[in-house]
Amino acid sequence: MNESIEKLRLLSEIRGNWCLVAKTLTETISNSSWKKGQADLREWMTDAAQATEVSTNTLTRWVATYKFLIKLVPQESIEKYPMNYPFSSLEILKRIHKINPMITLGLLNSISRKRITMRELRKKLDKLQAEQPAGIKNTSSAAMRSIAEFERLAFRTIRRSLPEFHLPESYKVKALSLRTTRIINLNNDIPIPDVIAYKSKLTNNEIIGFEINYLGEKLLNILRHGRRLIERCCYLSSFVDKLYLILPSEISKTDAQKIADTFITTGRLNIGVALLNSEASIPSSDGNFIFLSRPVDMALPTPDCRTIARWESIAT
Repeated sequence: MNESIEKLRLLSEIRGNWCLVAKTLTETISNSSWKKGQADLREWMTDAAQATEVSTNTLTRWVATYKFLIKLVPQESIEKYPMNYPFSSLEILKRIHKINPMITLGLLNSISRKRITMRELRKKLDKLQAEQPAGIKNTSSAAMRSIAEFERLAFRTIRRSLPEFHLPESYKVKALSLRTTRIINLNNDIPIPDVIAYKSKLTNNEIIGFEINYLGEKLLNILRHGRRLIERCCYLSSFVDKLYLILPSEISKTDAQKIADTFITTGRLNIGVALLNSEASIPSSDGNFIFLSRPVDMALPTPDCRTIARWESIAT
């Protein structure tokens, strides 16, 4: 550990070298037996802060931003050109990514080529936050209950209706990021589907994702609010073999079909759209889902980022 502290001290002497400091921190912590909040880890982080002459809070932010960055850029590039990735700009980009991941890579390219300033990024973030539908920023308790109820119903129905998705009943179904069961995230930065289904193990096996969206008050105007939903599904579909967008059956079938058609016309052929029958709480032999489109067999994700997802990190 003393060697790591000395390495951190030397790295920190190079101005703007936060990436390699964060890399050393990340590797040291991951190779140790420390657990989050453990006294030994806190003590070591204090020593690291003294060696680098920044606060422990800053080091923690560096690590979080570095973990975000290495999902987008090869480590060799980061190590070779660390000055191309200014921390303050990337921290803003990380927040932008959570709102609209589809523009992340373009902005990252602009950052690395010094074609966009931190002030311009801040303005873009403020604009994106202002454009978020009110239902996302200020969801009422009643609406939250409705969302939670729909998510629970969808999860239970998916689990008992796998044959409707042309999946064997032996497949495992796991909730990852539902509001009521938010227990797992692959790396806290890359969005993941609400639910996944898989054969037995999460290594080298087909992963089917399910994105569950109730829409709430936006049911009456889905096309106005659907753009971000489409963008999110396109992004998620890059990390799984197939993705199903699950919507409530109360939605306008015509508008929902337009969303399904959008995935086809844009070449996202591994995405399907299904409506959850409002009577799905009562098992039906006639089917609990109305399929507006299905993923095309053997269709590959576009772009194909399945190897980045590291599904094996989720305990089975």
